[in-house]
Amino acid sequence: MKHKIKILVIALMCMLTSGCSTVPQPTMEELLAEVNAEHAAIQKPDVSTEQYSQYVSFRSSMNQDLKPAKSEENSELSLEQAEFDINLLFDGLHKTYGLYDLYGGDKVFEAARQQALTDCKNAGKINADVLRQIIRNNLSFIHDMHFMIDGENISEGLYPCFFTEISFQKISDGYSTIDGKVVESVDGADNLDSLFKRSLTRKGEIVYWPVTFAKEEEATKNPPSLTIHYSDGSSQTITAQPYEGIKENPELRDVDLYEKKGIPIQYSRWVFSKDFSEFAKELGKEKVSVMNMSLNGGGQANLASEWWQNYLGKVVPTNFFSVYTQPYMGTAGFQGIGDLIGVEVVDPWTLIYTQPDDFVDNENLLIILTGKMTASSAEIFVDMARNVENTLIIGENTGGFLTNNMSGSTKLTYSRIEVGYGNMVTIFPENDFEEGYGFEPDMWCPAVYAEEAAVNFVHRMMK
Repeated sequence: MKHKIKILVIALMCMLTSGCSTVPQPTMEELLAEVNAEHAAIQKPDVSTEQYSQYVSFRSSMNQDLKPAKSEENSELSLEQAEFDINLLFDGLHKTYGLYDLYGGDKVFEAARQQALTDCKNAGKINADVLRQIIRNNLSFIHDMHFMIDGENISEGLYPCFFTEISFQKISDGYSTIDGKVVESVDGADNLDSLFKRSLTRKGEIVYWPVTFAKEEEATKNPPSLTIHYSDGSSQTITAQPYEGIKENPELRDVDLYEKKGIPIQYSRWVFSKDFSEFAKELGKEKVSVMNMSLNGGGQANLASEWWQNYLGKVVPTNFFSVYTQPYMGTAGFQGIGDLIGVEVVDPWTLIYTQPDDFVDNENLLIILTGKMTASSAEIFVDMARNVENTLIIGENTGGFLTNNMSGSTKLTYSRIEVGYGNMVTIFPENDFEEGYGFEPDMWCPAVYAEEAAVNFVHRMMK
């Protein structure tokens, strides 16, 4: 592997020179060796029943009477109608919800159903808005970014809070400012290595910034502060920059290919069209290229796999596998893509992404840009990147939409509330992924200027 890194470094003329930076910079060889080692160290869980048996069970309709209620001619719901919709919802969850057993099974969901029925009785007048809130309140124990009620997530993700006011550098025994002030402690931070992240400035310099996490409203409107204590006895308080969400460029197509300062970039809003995977053949010819997934909301998982096969000419595995929690699904739905993504049936359960763990050779440099909008199948793409040599993931932690899928939605009979959720559970390496938090990048950078930073980074290497 080290030999291949050297070839790439020479081809790119990418020795970093400390004279061009205020922070001492690693060489590209050193950076890639470090990141490759981090990626290769991720171990896929064994694809075995021991890993998932507690999350699957035989579940059919609940033993309850679901006789239709009488119709009303106004916007209000009768108690009987509201109760019907509650029972219909929980019956569907019992039969098909992928994370039903993960979140406590019958004991937890039945208690939630009973409380929802009680809340309906105590609500007085009921309409769809009241019933929607009752449902949200009683399903608040679910942390599933794919679970939607009338198009809105019932869970909130964690957004990065970047403290860019001061650039730090990593030293042998911790972190220091550029002028040599050593960080002794930070209020509220037990582990400095978890707080200080390898980051990339807008100019393309590698530094270390503190990064904390908050829900979107706090990160955007009320970013946190940190008090840093130095070994010389001094202290200072710094405040994170308000989180800024990345916006679509109206000049770009959903899948587009362009250059910036001579660097080829594929932009992809969704993982849907064939163009998404076909453009990989073009990037595969380049010594350096960028895959901008910072606004990619997902799509078809097989196209994520197909992209990597087109780029490398090889199948790239994931670091996780998933189990459909509805029995006897078989493999009929995966005809033509089974070898690409890996499909197995361990009666009666169907498992996908079962390819054995591997770290795939790659002599080119591929940079993948991520943000909080990078979700679902786009996160599958990002996870695969960590099984490919010489990839750098730059940006923010991803959306965290991967413990479950979105298999469909249903409208409740009387309220017409639409509820959507999935029918699988995903098994990750330990401490590798958290729903709503997602995957971490290799170099942290606000997504709003990550593309600019990545291009500047490449050009700094080529000086």
